[in-house]
Amino acid sequence: MPWACSTPFPKTQLFKLLGVEAGGDGLDSKRHAATLSGGTKVFFHGVKTYVLQDKHGQISDTHSVSAGLDYPPLPRAGCLKDANRASS
Repeated sequence: MPWACSTPFPKTQLFKLLGVEAGGDGLDSKRHAATLSGGTKVFFHGVKTYVLQDKHGQISDTHSVSAGLDYPPLPRAGCLKDANRASS
């Protein structure tokens, strides 16, 4: 099923979109919130997005020193990443 980005972004390549993720204690640790860099694509809360999962497929806890940056789903960011319009 294709992504459904709710807001179109210009298709021009004149600028680059960069995503900044909460790295927490590092991507090699289990204490981060970098779902685009270290997550898997799933359906979560009714949208296709990237989440961190444990070995059983359960959604893992995320970690960030900043409030709000540790919420798992970022559907628009995932859409832009998979369309090669944004990188993390």
